Amino acid sequence: MIGICLGAQILANILGSRVFQNPEREIGWYPVQFTEEARALLPALPEFQTVLHWHGDSFDLPPDAVRLAASEACPEQGFLYRKQALALQFHLEMTVGTVAAIAEGCRDELTPGRYIQSEETLRELSPLYAHGAQHLLARMLDEFIVA
Repeated sequence: MIGICLGAQILANILGSRVFQNPEREIGWYPVQFTEEARALLPALPEFQTVLHWHGDSFDLPPDAVRLAASEACPEQGFLYRKQALALQFHLEMTVGTVAAIAEGCRDELTPGRYIQSEETLRELSPLYAHGAQHLLARMLDEFIVA
């Protein structure tokens, strides 16, 4: 099972963890740091990757789960659960076009904040990071499915 963003929060809740409003909303291209434990289980993971975030909520790490990554704004950026579930708080699946469409459609969410990028910045950074994020997702899924 794979959950992305709200899907990760739902998985965390199903596994008995609290889902709550994160102290900081995180919208934009920001780096995550993958944990050593996660990198041992999924060798495709780099130490750091700049990924797209678009969330205001977070979750506690479920019992028996392996923390996947953290960011400056949000300590829980995903988890692996018993080789049965992969949860990502961030978005690796986005293309340049989907980021532009979401930024336009959700423009009202792009209010000033410490970890909220402007629509212009989102559009400028997407060509730099979207392809690498998609490539990482493909490698992660290959390793997750084979594991």
